[in-house]
Amino acid sequence: MPHITIASPSQTLFDGVAVSITLPTIAGVITVLDDHEPMIGVLSGGQVEIDLENKTSLLMAVDSGMVQIEHNHVHVFTQDSILAADVTAEMILEAQQNALVLEQKLDNANEMEYAKIAAELQKELAKTGFERKAK
Repeated sequence: MPHITIASPSQTLFDGVAVSITLPTIAGVITVLDDHEPMIGVLSGGQVEIDLENKTSLLMAVDSGMVQIEHNHVHVFTQDSILAADVTAEMILEAQQNALVLEQKLDNANEMEYAKIAAELQKELAKTGFERKAK
């Protein structure tokens, strides 16, 4: 099983062994299982799901970053992340409002701004997907 580390500049959000990890990249969503081919990819904002040995899943919203897979180790480096379990109803409401503002900014963004805004938007939308867990 792959050993997974998810880290941001301020914290390590997960460091352990799991059955799989599903994460968003700029090339699309990928799932990493045991003995995955080595690769380096660009992480886009969105939802990450880690399937644990005990048949439970850990969900989190992540910002842009990178993923490196080698020798059954998955290293995820992200600017920011939050566990679904830590998302409150107030945070979901704020994320929905932020998403509306970010969608408007996309219309007027140049290419450099577009990627950053799009990643922020995906992270905010991922948080809104945790709504059922926060109630």
